[in-house]
Amino acid sequence: MMLEGKNPLIRENAVDVLASFGPEAASCEAQLMTALASDGLLFRAKVIEAIGQVAKPTPTVRERLNALGEADTRPAICIALQWAHKYLDAQIKASV
Repeated sequence: MMLEGKNPLIRENAVDVLASFGPEAASCEAQLMTALASDGLLFRAKVIEAIGQVAKPTPTVRERLNALGEADTRPAICIALQWAHKYLDAQIKASV
């Protein structure tokens, strides 16, 4: 998949495209979770936001994001995590 490629621009664009599909791209959740291991700040922040837009709002997803926030306190990551949680909250509200 494009998230594993060597070209950072292609990887970032692939994440943006997945995020644009929202929950319809839920089948890519596992690949996005794997991509969290990337060290690149911009790429990791994009992946976090995409997870918020794509993933099902399960406790497991929230726990993984919270653990990441404890391990990586860079401002861009903190902001991406806030957005991810907002997207997950919106999914819950939309389903009620």
